[in-house]
Amino acid sequence: MKLKMIREFSSEDKRALKREIITKYGELEKLRQRTARGGCRDPEMVDDFMVYEALNQGADYRYEKVIQSSDAIASLTPKRLDIMNFIRFNEVSSIMELSKALKRDYKNVYDDVTALERNGLLEFSSLNRRYF
Repeated sequence: MKLKMIREFSSEDKRALKREIITKYGELEKLRQRTARGGCRDPEMVDDFMVYEALNQGADYRYEKVIQSSDAIASLTPKRLDIMNFIRFNEVSSIMELSKALKRDYKNVYDDVTALERNGLLEFSSLNRRYF
């Protein structure tokens, strides 16, 4: 069984993502030169550059992930699905904020979020738009 997760970015999300990348790396021409030569060994930097270039060319940006692990799929409880669904449609800056929004105990939400991350179903990022 496969689980495919897709998150489409709104125009506002795209602008925020571009600002975040500019803030993170400063001058983008240096980033372009460093990644274009193929000598960059930082996969996050290369990914950020490719995202920025795609956004500059007006491309639609989607974040896709295919999960094939039976352990990951088995870890999906109704409460964890609620968390993923909430995060998909709402910006969340912390687990505390998430627990308050869901009206659930912080520890239980923390345990669920870490289980989702451990199984590859949720990613922590400075860009909370990358959460699922």
